[in-house]
Amino acid sequence: MCGCQIQQLYNNWMEGDIMTILNESNRNVSALNDVPFPGITICSDLQLQNLDNNLTILNQTLDREYEDSINLMCHVYEPNLNIGQHSISSKTWDLLLNAHRIFCKQRVISITWIREKINVPCQYFQPVYTIYGVCYSLNMVPFHQLLNNDYNQVLSNLNHTKADIITNATNTAWDPEIGFNKNAKPFNLPWKVIGDTVEDSVIIRFNLQNENTRKHCPKTDKGMTLFLHSPIDVPANIQPTAYIAVNNIAYITTTFTWLTTSESILGWKPDMRHCYYQHERTLKFFRIYTINNCDIECRANNSLKMCGCVAYYHPRDINTPICGSENYKCMRQYSNDVYSIFDKHLFTINTTNDCNCLNVCTEIRFKHNVVYTHRNLTKKVKNPQKRYPYKSIIVMYYKRNLWGVQRTALIPVNEFLGNIGGSLGLFLGASIISVFELIYFFVIRLYVDRWNKNKVKRNFKKTRKLPLV
Repeated sequence: MCGCQIQQLYNNWMEGDIMTILNESNRNVSALNDVPFPGITICSDLQLQNLDNNLTILNQTLDREYEDSINLMCHVYEPNLNIGQHSISSKTWDLLLNAHRIFCKQRVISITWIREKINVPCQYFQPVYTIYGVCYSLNMVPFHQLLNNDYNQVLSNLNHTKADIITNATNTAWDPEIGFNKNAKPFNLPWKVIGDTVEDSVIIRFNLQNENTRKHCPKTDKGMTLFLHSPIDVPANIQPTAYIAVNNIAYITTTFTWLTTSESILGWKPDMRHCYYQHERTLKFFRIYTINNCDIECRANNSLKMCGCVAYYHPRDINTPICGSENYKCMRQYSNDVYSIFDKHLFTINTTNDCNCLNVCTEIRFKHNVVYTHRNLTKKVKNPQKRYPYKSIIVMYYKRNLWGVQRTALIPVNEFLGNIGGSLGLFLGASIISVFELIYFFVIRLYVDRWNKNKVKRNFKKTRKLPLV
């Protein structure tokens, strides 16, 4: 019975190995000093403009790629699959976007970061591909520190002027495991907000007027999709936070959960503690590991392996072809967790579940709440030249509710040993003293007795050899 009880304790210890507990020591406003504000990514509904000014392309293949590129950008959810282009080269893709995309300066008017107004804001945004098209990210780790050289080169081909604090950044200002670097300057990205009142807010003003865009796509949409995310997560396929419409003000309150891992399980294998430290998992396209970055890289690898191309918003190098409309279904099938209510065969396909993308052991999880108000933002403008008839504003700030959570062992080793000792004492009357007694009687005592016995034999043999007097 004692053996069965100990076996059950061992099974419970192995199966229920990790739990998360509330860490009260991190529940204070001072924790904001160690946490960056979320990355802010904006995606315009309008993606391409001036399409009636077609570029002269002499090569017929490039011309079909050009047409299919417009098809994919203008119909994100339902592209025309009858164009029949298998793949698109990076050269054609960059040519289209640099000539016809909507630029950041056409959408962003100004930024106010904790009462500091930035009137030339777009130099602090970095262009990035998402499932919504070409977007612009603010308050992210500089891409040359976050991405490997090949993927960074792909995004750098989108002609966009960046501030010196982005292009000349040599040291990472913030590390997910260590926090802010002691030598980091306040202006280095990512920025932080150290207060949790409405006055400690981030305000971005948008111009949503489609002015002088001539033939464009989509034809009717006039708004912005907003993503708030970790400054080290590339928002290629994450869920949007809010939608910014004309003459709307969106108030976004943000809370964060600071998840850490107990030092008591530092030596455990990642599969047992269900998380990776940064040095334990490296990615091909990203210098910093997160579960989101791992997931999007896994999807890209599956798509490239099965279809020979990747989606335009997947991480890739400059020589990897982009999936055209002919390969669109293949890409969607193999770059997602495949499930279909019609085709049972899809269950056997290797998907992103095989990539072993675990959480990071130290991470910040953001949660957001959005409230919209409608106002006519064009009235009472002092300077008519700066009047924007289609203006919108987002106001973002922290909520006072802060949480610290720690990942630790459900049953610590000392508790596990205590339970085993309790079972031994209950069933056998054993204790630690009993363990030493067993060692003494079955190891030391046996050795000593044997040694004494051999000594007696040796002495007896010596006495027999002595001469008789």
